[in-house]
Amino acid sequence: MQALRSGRESGGNAAGTEGTCAGSAGHAASAAPAVLVVEDDSDVRAMMEEMLRDLDCRVLSATSGEAALALLDQHTVRVAVVDQALPGMAGQDFVARARGRAPDLRAVYVSGTPIDGQGDAVLLKPFRAAQFHAAVSALLTA
Repeated sequence: MQALRSGRESGGNAAGTEGTCAGSAGHAASAAPAVLVVEDDSDVRAMMEEMLRDLDCRVLSATSGEAALALLDQHTVRVAVVDQALPGMAGQDFVARARGRAPDLRAVYVSGTPIDGQGDAVLLKPFRAAQFHAAVSALLTA
């Protein structure tokens, strides 16, 4: 498989940030489904944010599990895309804690190694845009 690279600069996302989908024409910002990206690598995070905008999602981002939990306290999120190897809190631990706050939250793990977990989908790095789109789209429509 080929690794994906974003042609877009990451622009210094803070520990927890929100961005409205660029491709949400015809959608009110609040009508677009919210997807939370929890990834500490700025290049990978920017790539996933861009792919979510392709799906007309409202994108929230965090660089740690703690920052992501704080975002969940402020926003309704349908799907979280979570790096398994987060600093300070493993992806599986984040999902378990997040589901305590949002029981209907769907989760896609991204990992460089195979994992078993509580996620609804697992994507192994490197993955293709089509695989990412399919995994997230399936959870948004479930």
